[in-house]
Amino acid sequence: MRSPLRYLLGKTKLKKEFANLTARAGDRPGTVLIRGVPSGFADRVTEMALEVDPQGQIQRILINEADGSQTEFVFSGIQENLAVEDARFRFQPPPGVELIEGASVNP
Repeated sequence: MRSPLRYLLGKTKLKKEFANLTARAGDRPGTVLIRGVPSGFADRVTEMALEVDPQGQIQRILINEADGSQTEFVFSGIQENLAVEDARFRFQPPPGVELIEGASVNP
């Protein structure tokens, strides 16, 4: 199954991505629960639900799979567009790891 990140980023059209799309009041006050079957995954996923707050942020993703398993992603304390210092993106290999450097490739 594709990553739920695509839904979190708002990079998808739900009407194109889901069959049998429905919406109702969510489990938490003020939220809406959007349910459907992801297109192309009917053999693996019986239903997927997105719980969305009044600001349009996804608070929960629930995936019911054909084998009876269930995967749930719950999001809280969401903060958008925070400044992150460059130092957080420095790679420090653990001791004993061999580094192999190659030429950069420009796309």
